[in-house]
Amino acid sequence: MKKIFLSALTLLIGLLTQAQITKTNIVEHFTNSNCSICANQNPGIYSTLGSNPNVLHITFHPSSPYASCVFSMANPTENDARTNFYNIYGGTPRLVVNGNVITTANLSSTLTNLNTSLTNYQVYATQELITSDSILVNVVIKKIASDTMTQALLFVGAKQDTVIQTTGNGESIHQDVFRKGLTNMNGNNINLPSNINDSTLFTFSYSVEPTWTASRMQTIVIVQDLNKQVINSAESTNIQSIPTTVQENTFEELKVYPNPSSENIIIQSNNQYTTYKIFSLQGKLIANGNLINNQISLTQISNGIYFLKLVSNGNSIILKIQIQK
Repeated sequence: MKKIFLSALTLLIGLLTQAQITKTNIVEHFTNSNCSICANQNPGIYSTLGSNPNVLHITFHPSSPYASCVFSMANPTENDARTNFYNIYGGTPRLVVNGNVITTANLSSTLTNLNTSLTNYQVYATQELITSDSILVNVVIKKIASDTMTQALLFVGAKQDTVIQTTGNGESIHQDVFRKGLTNMNGNNINLPSNINDSTLFTFSYSVEPTWTASRMQTIVIVQDLNKQVINSAESTNIQSIPTTVQENTFEELKVYPNPSSENIIIQSNNQYTTYKIFSLQGKLIANGNLINNQISLTQISNGIYFLKLVSNGNSIILKIQIQK
């Protein structure tokens, strides 16, 4: 009987383990473009990260020890805030792996020890260009295994995967440069999904600044428990195609009328558009759904100018519409 019980327990543990997935580990790297020690140690850090391609990475540039750091000056408040979140403000380089402060010398061994880390939550991040300089971000957190946690901290930020610029310490290639926080820099307090297979969606948007390279922008997501330990993390892919202008309603095969409209608009096109999304000029998702009889109801949307995105078999077009009641 004891052997049967142990076998059943072993099987149960195995099933629970199989329900989990491998955690995506994250290195938060605090550096400074005028720091000579950083210039000396960063190549080794990047080499170690290159040997661990599944590990995510983001660099923050606090104003100490050098306030004249070009990346710090671009956003000193948020760079310093994330550094203070871990109580490591004052010197660079510093590393935080999965929420734990480590020495640069221990990065390789730390990542090796984390290779088998498991998690009960999947995290996804996608981004979508809705105008020539506005990006819509969707973050999904899904519970996939039994877990007693109910709350977490959600940090979402925009980073540029590569910046080519020679700085005060002689570095010319800067990787995964933090640009803008889409949440509080300490993370937003969120409720985790309650049941297995439940998901929670979070939506954000931001504008690409003129000094950034839109095709290099990525979204980084870090979900942490209330003790700052990383539950899981994720990174979006880059946007592959960056239009120079928003396509207007100038194609003969596409007619959207009436425009302006007060209640409904009708889509007339040679393409069979199936779904739509309506965004504000700031990139906020206002409405979305399936096209029914090639019409979209606008009765619940306030007066103003919006972007309408129509999707057909993976292809899409974006145009401006005006609501005037």
